[in-house]
Amino acid sequence: MISQPWGSGPPEWTATVEGGAARRLTAAVDATDVRAPTSSTCPSGPGTDYRLLFRRADDTATVTINVGGCWFSTLSIGRTTAVELADSRAIMADIAARPRPAYCGPGGVTSLTPPSRNQENAVLIVCPNLAVDHTISIPSVHLGAVQRTGRASSVAGGKGANVARAALALGGRPRVLGFTPQQGAAYLRELFSAEGMSLIGIEVAGAVRTCTALVEESGRVSLLNEPGPDVTDADWQRLLEGVDPAERAVIGTGSLPPGAPADGYARLVAVVHTLGGECSVDTSGPALRAAAADGADLLCPNVFEATSVLSGSIGSSIDAEEVEVDERDPAITERAMDAAGGLLALGAGRVAVTAGAAGVAFVAPGASLWLPTVPVKGRNPIGAGDSLLAGAALARERGAGWVDAVRFGMATAASSVENSGAGVVDAVRVAELQAQLRAAHRVPSA
Repeated sequence: MISQPWGSGPPEWTATVEGGAARRLTAAVDATDVRAPTSSTCPSGPGTDYRLLFRRADDTATVTINVGGCWFSTLSIGRTTAVELADSRAIMADIAARPRPAYCGPGGVTSLTPPSRNQENAVLIVCPNLAVDHTISIPSVHLGAVQRTGRASSVAGGKGANVARAALALGGRPRVLGFTPQQGAAYLRELFSAEGMSLIGIEVAGAVRTCTALVEESGRVSLLNEPGPDVTDADWQRLLEGVDPAERAVIGTGSLPPGAPADGYARLVAVVHTLGGECSVDTSGPALRAAAADGADLLCPNVFEATSVLSGSIGSSIDAEEVEVDERDPAITERAMDAAGGLLALGAGRVAVTAGAAGVAFVAPGASLWLPTVPVKGRNPIGAGDSLLAGAALARERGAGWVDAVRFGMATAASSVENSGAGVVDAVRVAELQAQLRAAHRVPSA
């Protein structure tokens, strides 16, 4: 509840979110004016995000306030203005119909156009090993030969960029937190900015890694992933300190750069849980095992990653994140279910093991489900797992149960497969696929 004592002169609005990481915003506002607040403060520290929208309606003002991801709308205006939690979709529809709403951020009025997305959908994506993804087309690869290639292109890379790309397409408000090595940091920021993705960089020495994809005319793809910059335990601590206490949905994803602690994601899980949030993790090797043991809310490895970490069989030169899963394997369902159960036994809160076009094995305390996919025309499977994680996190942020969240993630992944770019999804198509999956699964929401 937010209340405004009415007095002489411009009233002062004070909004406080109770519970979890409480955040406060104070703004001096003339309630009969359409202008944005004349001053604003936010004691919760750097990186805080808030939005205010005002309009004049006859002789009164309607005020919508967003603080820390919670939407509020005005019920009445008089000597006291009572404000209660409201349905975000209804608010966005109302905002879209308003004449000349003012949009105010920490720097003051920045636009007369209202936000286009539901501001509740905040997701923090911790991706320590960011990259420049460089794709080269080539007729065919001949090892040991000098060859001319076709066109090449570069985009923001690392699994966190794929997650953010998908979340943004679904109306989310993702922010990526990761290491930005001194050499190439400016270019990396440019690539993120070009796609409208927010990057919070923790500066370290070294150079930004490049992940190169060689795409042959036959459709075969070869990936060359550089290791990333050397980091220290102190660097990792600085990364963890970059986690916004107000974030409720946090994702840890990708490989660890050289020198990072093997239990790095487990430490992230502990930090997020201390702050009252949920933390999902998609990684491989010892980092995956450690995250499971520390109770990650959702683990989302592929079947190769999961079985390899349980057996300890993965080789150092193989990137398990990019190993192609053979969904035609008649034992794929059993393998995925067994792997999911094994990771749950290690201590994970829930596990969703992906098995390519075959489906997802989802296990949780009291639940063990095989969720098959629906047929789609695949173009590029790279980034499908990242898209699943983005969809699941957003669904949780919107109040979905875990089964429904994973199902929405599966729909997001299927849409990603239909597109050529990693993490590129179509929101309308995701909704269609979600309906198909719900009909195909016929399992209760949870």
